Amino acid sequence: MMSAINNCCRLPGCLSQDEQEEEEEIEEVYVPYTPPVARPWNSLGSELEIDEETVVESRKKVGFVGN
Repeated sequence: MMSAINNCCRLPGCLSQDEQEEEEEIEEVYVPYTPPVARPWNSLGSELEIDEETVVESRKKVGFVGN
């Protein structure tokens, strides 16, 4: 338990010699960003189901006139 607390609370400047060498050996690889490419819409039929389930009013709305 103490080692977990020490690992979490340790400051970057307080590393031992071995730990500093391990950090220096890590190479950072630069990978250039490539934005996503837009593709055409591939319909799976869901909009047909939505159109079938859409409620359409078949009667006129009735309004009430008050005094």
